[in-house]
Amino acid sequence: MNRTSNIFYTILSLLPLVCFIIYMAAFFCVFSEFIGMVRQPEDLGAALLNSGAFIYLIAAGILMGLFTITALVVFIIHVINNRTLTDTEKILWVMICAFAGMIGFPVYWFMRGKNAGKTAGMHGS
Repeated sequence: MNRTSNIFYTILSLLPLVCFIIYMAAFFCVFSEFIGMVRQPEDLGAALLNSGAFIYLIAAGILMGLFTITALVVFIIHVINNRTLTDTEKILWVMICAFAGMIGFPVYWFMRGKNAGKTAGMHGS
């Protein structure tokens, strides 16, 4: 596996977690704004939708979903094509990636996927 692929997979494994952190920060900003608006309940819905933090919350949620689905597909393909894993390990890693998602991608990548090309001679996967 070449250096560019290695960097791509590393970034892809971490992107859902980064988006989740941004999402949680935006959530707490929206929550704190909402608590402040409850004290002055003129029009809560319109005020909340017009707040900037709500837009970041929606954008981070959409990006988190897109990056997670993309990473899921890419890492399942990588697990299946990884020649260093036995069939049982492949099934286990597919299940970890599918059910643990954001945590499973970097765990797989840094434990088993990063060195797969060096030990098995995989090219371009």
